[in-house]
Amino acid sequence: MVIVCGGSSVGKSTFLKSKKIHNYIDFTDKKNIKMMHAYNLKQKCEILHYNILKTGIVGEYDYAIEQKFIDIIKIIDITNVFVLAAPKDIILKRISKRQKIEKDFGNLGEYQAQYFIDLYKSIDLYKLYSVIVDFLKENNVKYTMLDSRNKNYEPIDSSVTLKHVLEDAS
Repeated sequence: MVIVCGGSSVGKSTFLKSKKIHNYIDFTDKKNIKMMHAYNLKQKCEILHYNILKTGIVGEYDYAIEQKFIDIIKIIDITNVFVLAAPKDIILKRISKRQKIEKDFGNLGEYQAQYFIDLYKSIDLYKLYSVIVDFLKENNVKYTMLDSRNKNYEPIDSSVTLKHVLEDAS
């Protein structure tokens, strides 16, 4: 299984629909690829679309890894994890344009834009991504960080570059 993860509106679905994904994975029979959203993971799939932002947080944000993500990484055979990152200002612009959760994943309801705007404003993105990357490293999971500021999805090769991507809106 391949996991494409990142915060809400970072570009996970756009990456999955783009031709750029073929730079990293060979999907020769794209029509038969089964994608699942982590919200309704009930059956085997080839690609898992995973939002690393915890929902339902009241008060101070808890940066610990979600148990669901831990279980997926430890139990399922993961071939690669793609971690998409973009700065808050770009993500907030994307959120302001969204109305629905991706139709590709079934009827998951209305997109809670204001909730995610408030959440993004309250969190340290670099800390969140550092926790995710450290967890993947500790569990020997092959991962690739990608810059999703634009649709080029260039690799992010270091923590210094990640910090630059998260802070720079250009």
